[in-house]
Order: sequence, then structure tokens, then C-alpha cells
Amino acid sequence: MMNHPMRNKRIFQVWIVSILALLLMLACTPDSSQKEGGLHSGSDNQRFNFVRGKKVLLRLDSFDGRVWMTSESGDGGWNPLGDAPDPSGQRGVNGRYGLFSLVDRLNIEPDRLLRVDRATGRSWLRKTHEDNAWREIESASGEASPQEELVIETESSEIGSFTPEPTNQALPIISREKLENSDSDEGEKLEVVIQALQKTELAIPIRVWAARQLAVFEPALAVPPLLVALQYEQPEIVVAAIESLKTLGDPTTIPRILALKSHANPQVQEAVIAAVTVDR
Repeated sequence: MMNHPMRNKRIFQVWIVSILALLLMLACTPDSSQKEGGLHSGSDNQRFNFVRGKKVLLRLDSFDGRVWMTSESGDGGWNPLGDAPDPSGQRGVNGRYGLFSLVDRLNIEPDRLLRVDRATGRSWLRKTHEDNAWREIESASGEASPQEELVIETESSEIGSFTPEPTNQALPIISREKLENSDSDEGEKLEVVIQALQKTELAIPIRVWAARQLAVFEPALAVPPLLVALQYEQPEIVVAAIESLKTLGDPTTIPRILALKSHANPQVQEAVIAAVTVDR
């Protein structure tokens, strides 16, 4: 790595911009089936949803998860983007699957599509134009899905110029120095991270990452959303928020942390003890 410092710096900068752009799109892109009213098989649920990407139109079969793409002019007709996520034909319902278009308006990374299964919580990413397969986003435990009977073939993933190690590691925390060296406004970056933490429909690993990422921002800005996160139902997020509050070192947060010492989750209890223990 030390033999190519400039190349590695560029790769990391691309990764910074990519993940911030991704989170911003996830936080701000409206749900294509938002008006469907959730998962049920009533006649008011339309089976097909249409999503606009950058210079393309996308069609989703919300019953089985199949996706098609065409140019914004309609030339060439609808081209299928892979098979359904459950090729075995297990029964679904209209509204089960959702689709988001993640457009990198900085034109640094290829545009991506995010497909979600609202019934199981599974989700998949693919590049809009270049990929030939959907790549499943792993859960926090490293397992592809809590529903083993739902199967989809995946390939090793690559995000822009950054290729993750073949392990189940969480998203990397971007240092304060790297954030300051990136080419976007710090207030916008902070807003993206806070939205990623607060958006309940995002995957838990992304929200955990956001709680940890806040630890590199100024305490006056990062502490308020972290204190709110202490009350979240997901213990993984609560633990991450406690750890970030300890890193920020604001003594006024100690009473709020101690209030969780009898939390039902033992990992939260351990995080509280670690946060209020003085390092020697």
C-alpha cells in the first residue's frame, strides 16, 4: 500500500464520496410504492411500479421482484435486469418488493439500483448499466438473509474503485482528516450521516455506521442526534451511539448513558460500563 500513496488516497476519496452519495440518495429518494399502503394483497395495491433513473426508466414487478430498464425515450423496449430474487416461484404479494434509483449526481461513481424485499428485509444492489447480477447486501451478522429458503446467486462485490476485503466487516469509519480533505461541504456531510442514522427504513448496518461516523464530527453537532439514538429499539445502534458518545467525551452525556445500565440487552449494559469506566 505504501508504494502507491497517491493512488490509495484517490481510492479512499472516491470511497468517501461514494458512500456519502449513496446515503444521501437512500435518505432522500422517495419510495416508489409509498402510496401502496404496505404489504397486503388487496386490489388497491398495484403490481407494477415505475421509477425514474438518470436517463432511464425502470419497471418493477412488486410481486416477484423482477426489474426491467429502458431509455427515457422508450427506444429499445424493456430489457430485463436479471431474474427474480426468488426464482423458485414462492408466492408473493403486490407491494412486497421496492426499487430505488441511486443516482450519483457528482458523476464519480456509476449509478446504482437498490431492490428491497419488505417481507424479509433482504436488499440487493447493482450498477444500472454495467452489472449482470444483483449483489445482496449482507446483514450485520454476516449472513446473507434470515430467510434461508429465499435464494439468489451473488458475485463478489466492488464499489467504485474500492474493493472490500473478503470478510464480513462493517462500513469503514472515515477519519476527520479525510472528511476535511474531501470536496464537499461539511454541513452537507453531517446532514447525510444524521439522516442515515435516523431513517428507520435503512438497513441496521448503515445506521450503525452512521452512529459511529458521528464520532469524528464536532461534539456540539454530533451529540444531540446520538442522545436521541440512545432511545432506539435496535441494540446495535444504541451500542454504537454509546461508543461514539464516549469518544466525543462530553461529560454532560454521562447521566443519559448511565440511565441505560439496566437495559434489557446485555451488550448495551456492557457498553454503558465501558463508557463510564476511566481508562488507565
